[in-house]
Amino acid sequence: GAAATNVTVTPSADADRLANLFASQCYLYFSPGSRLAYLGFRSAHAASGCPLGSANRAALTNQASTYLKRAARYWYNAPLITGRILHAKDKKSYQQMALRAMQYDSPLAKAAAALIQLEDVVGVVDLCLETASNFGGRRTSQEPRGAIGLGEDNKSADMLFWEQGLYHRKRGGEGQSSESKRGSPSPSSTALAIGADVTPKDALRTCHAIIFHHLSTLLDSPNQDLAIKMVAACSGSLDKSFLQSFYEHLLETNHVDTLLRIDSIEVEKWLMAHDDSNLLWKHYVLLGRNEHAGEIMWKRASDPQAGITLDERMECLTRALNSYKISLKDATSGGMTWNQPNPSNRLDLERIITQIGETMDVAILQRRLLNTITSSSLQGKLEDSKLVKLESSLVPVSNLYNDYAGPLNLFDLCLLILHSCQHNEPNTIGRLWKSILCEEILPCATRSNSAYHFLQNLTTESLLTENVVLLSADSDENGSGLPLFENRDWLNGLKGRVASLGKELFGKEADYVFPVEFIVTTLEGLRRISRGTSAESRWPLQVVVEVGVPYANALEAYESMVEREDRELMGGVDPHRRVQHLSSIVDVLKEWVSASESFRNGSGDANQALSELSRAVSSGGLVSRIDAYKASMEGVVDVRDSDAVSQIYEDLNEIDRKIKTII
Repeated sequence: GAAATNVTVTPSADADRLANLFASQCYLYFSPGSRLAYLGFRSAHAASGCPLGSANRAALTNQASTYLKRAARYWYNAPLITGRILHAKDKKSYQQMALRAMQYDSPLAKAAAALIQLEDVVGVVDLCLETASNFGGRRTSQEPRGAIGLGEDNKSADMLFWEQGLYHRKRGGEGQSSESKRGSPSPSSTALAIGADVTPKDALRTCHAIIFHHLSTLLDSPNQDLAIKMVAACSGSLDKSFLQSFYEHLLETNHVDTLLRIDSIEVEKWLMAHDDSNLLWKHYVLLGRNEHAGEIMWKRASDPQAGITLDERMECLTRALNSYKISLKDATSGGMTWNQPNPSNRLDLERIITQIGETMDVAILQRRLLNTITSSSLQGKLEDSKLVKLESSLVPVSNLYNDYAGPLNLFDLCLLILHSCQHNEPNTIGRLWKSILCEEILPCATRSNSAYHFLQNLTTESLLTENVVLLSADSDENGSGLPLFENRDWLNGLKGRVASLGKELFGKEADYVFPVEFIVTTLEGLRRISRGTSAESRWPLQVVVEVGVPYANALEAYESMVEREDRELMGGVDPHRRVQHLSSIVDVLKEWVSASESFRNGSGDANQALSELSRAVSSGGLVSRIDAYKASMEGVVDVRDSDAVSQIYEDLNEIDRKIKTII
């Protein structure tokens, strides 16, 4: 068989007559496999001479493939298939095995090359797997193996009846894997491997290698149609051993997307056994099985034994969330039933999406907490076991607060955690905000009694133990070595921190974690006792507006501040203090009107401010409140003619006029 298939086929009448003569009269030496190989190569050569796309080319290609597959059933000789002696230590890659087989005239390599030239990629796969079945692989056809050698291929007109099936049979040791042999090999099989160490397993791997060589070439070429066709032929094989090798080859040669796009239960099983959640997730995504993709990532993110970092868990949560959202969209549009077995209903998907979203919010806080700890001296205050847990697992939100943020005095994160849980504890929230303000101001010294008492009260109600030192008002020296409160070095840091944290808390379904009235009252108290310049008089309002608090809410907060002070002092508010409060309220109105006016003139984007102003005016409430502000000044008899009161009246009248112009 080897001699006949190693000869270049040149179709001619003489060659055909000679082949027929050998088949009928020299069948002892010219095997059916040799004759069929000759016919296959002859048909392939004829097909290559036909125009592309012609019916003759297709018919001859099919004929060549059929002959060669029938010939392959007689290729039992392992060294014949591998094309060269293999040694025990010669562990070659599939690419090396295929090139060696082609270099040393393996009939299988030559036949596959001929079919590739004819673009019969399905024929190549069937041919190689048919040959592999001689060495332990699973056959591609349904014909029983016992029929091989007993059919028409093995008959000759001159052959006697008792000779049929006698010659060119598979020997006892051929085609078996070394693990399946029993006892010593037969003399005939030993003779074939004298001086060699070629095993059926080598031949089997060579059969696979030839497929993979041509497949890789096509996958790396522009002709993707043929590559897809060949991938489909490979993935349709019933030989599970070949499928395992096929999947591994695609993975090892960086054709991962090709592997993951194969819609097959065998691929899914292999990926599950491969224990790579990322590959399985991507497989589901590429096939449109988004609910399964989401489930894989959700389980991986939540698995405490997964052995992955917090960042990897967050990536899994992001993937799970996206996959479930796509699945919900498909469920809503009715586009998921064809490829999503047993899809969940919309309510289930919405519930899962909400759960993952909440977990992701907590994980983001955990990441932020971890960054804060590892980038500061706080790391030394935390037990190693707790730090490891923070780095490699999803910590429950209550533990983040009780075991980490709270004990480490990370007040900003404590508020963010309360906000995430939508936990409304006014006393706790107030203490945390006071602690934040104290952290920005203290320790410090002051010469003002009012400032000292204000800061002392603020400190007492916070979670800090920093001190305030009262200096003598008569001395210009600061012997405490502490920053002087009146210098206002704390102001920029405090404004930036309150505004930044407020933006994260306000307007996101739990506004009580940014208590506007408390913030306004406390910041105004700090402004008053710090005695800044008139240019800085509006900074508490500017902070609140920067956070995104609506002007109507800010106005209510300032009004509540005035009303509360009136109640506490039984109406005995100092007239000068009343003027200060009304001046602050006027500042809110001026800012509100100015923002609305900017949008109306096309020089700003304060559409929200204008909408709020329109609603407040149309309801009649704002106009009547402005009149009430004017009337409240009547009670300040002893300062009615002062410049401050006159300015308030003037400002209120101007505000009234502008509102009528804008609305």
